[in-house]
Amino acid sequence: MSNSVSRLYEIVTKLKDLSEGTSCSKAFAEVFDLKSTELDILLVSFVKLIKLTKKAREDVINKNLSNQDKYLKPIDVIQSALIYIDFTGNDTLYKFSDKVDQETLIRLEYTIDMLDDDNSINDEKIDNILNELNSIESDIHSLDINKQLKAIFIINIYRIRLGLSQYKILGSEVLSTTLESSLGSILLNFDLAESEEEKEITKKFVGFISMTDQIISIVNNGRQLLEPILNFLK
Repeated sequence: MSNSVSRLYEIVTKLKDLSEGTSCSKAFAEVFDLKSTELDILLVSFVKLIKLTKKAREDVINKNLSNQDKYLKPIDVIQSALIYIDFTGNDTLYKFSDKVDQETLIRLEYTIDMLDDDNSINDEKIDNILNELNSIESDIHSLDINKQLKAIFIINIYRIRLGLSQYKILGSEVLSTTLESSLGSILLNFDLAESEEEKEITKKFVGFISMTDQIISIVNNGRQLLEPILNFLK
């Protein structure tokens, strides 16, 4: 998993970059690529953000460094500022942005350097994955295929899109689990793909999962499992 403090910094910076007059709902929807009307998903993302701050704090403590408190301070400031995030009314980012000042972000940058960090998916790669996913979704809607098969595709597209938004908070674990679950769902229902059109779109979707699997560098045995599956679908 990538540096927890680095992920926290990325999210908080994006929130800070928005206008202080932006509502909390719209802000989270923009930062996590969600719809502001999906209150339940906003709340899930918010809870996971709280967990991320706790994980970042634990990672710093586990380093057992001298002057530890100065590295924990920016995380503590962010934790306390989260109480000002409210999706139920028209509350804006003003109080949150006021609490998390520039000094806090600078301190957080120093903390990032202390923790080991793996390669993570940058925004450009996530955008590329989302564009490909949107293209597949468009193809599925335009095809006259088995309704049950289409429903399975749409459900799994929704899950993968949600997994991509959660990646910004939790790293690759959630996305990895989502891809494995989606792959299993599609393969279990592969017999629903009877026409050539249905088989082709199924292969395209599985190919997309394989491509995404490689980008996020899921554990090696996961990648090895996909290769014979793709050969089977040829």
